[in-house]
Amino acid sequence: MAGNAFAVLAQTEKTADSRITDVTVFLSKAQITREVKTRIEAGKTNLILTGLTSQIDQQSIQVAGKGSFVILGIAHQQNYLNELNLPKSLKILKDSIIYLQKQSALEQRQKEILNKEEQMLLANQKIGGNNQNLTVVELKGMADFYRARLTDIAISQMKEDDKIEKINARMNKLQQQVNEQN
Repeated sequence: MAGNAFAVLAQTEKTADSRITDVTVFLSKAQITREVKTRIEAGKTNLILTGLTSQIDQQSIQVAGKGSFVILGIAHQQNYLNELNLPKSLKILKDSIIYLQKQSALEQRQKEILNKEEQMLLANQKIGGNNQNLTVVELKGMADFYRARLTDIAISQMKEDDKIEKINARMNKLQQQVNEQN
């Protein structure tokens, strides 16, 4: 039986941070020159640059180097799972949207509670049963209670609607800002 031997070339990965050495600002974009100083071992090495902006134009990436090595190619990959990749202003906006979504859900639940209380009051309008006669004072007291409580509920529902509307408007503005930054 003959055995086959395969030579496996170890391909290593090395991450490196770069520092900005030059910036040229144009009307709608900027050209940023970065520099990396690192040591690479013999063999194939994938050099991974981290900390770059998520808004980089991958068609404009150029790589050059000094030393005794050969650049075989370049590739651009966006790490969408890395929260460090988000600009701080974008992270703040997204955190604000999450907070407002929670606030909106809380206000919706408050409104649901008010709706259920209103339904309970309306479902239990029969006062004193079929065989019991109520005095005018008792009847007036119950009518006053229903009117006062239903009025309170209606006012609270309107306030909840206003809060929800304001929260949703704020979330929409924040989302538009996130879309603009993306």
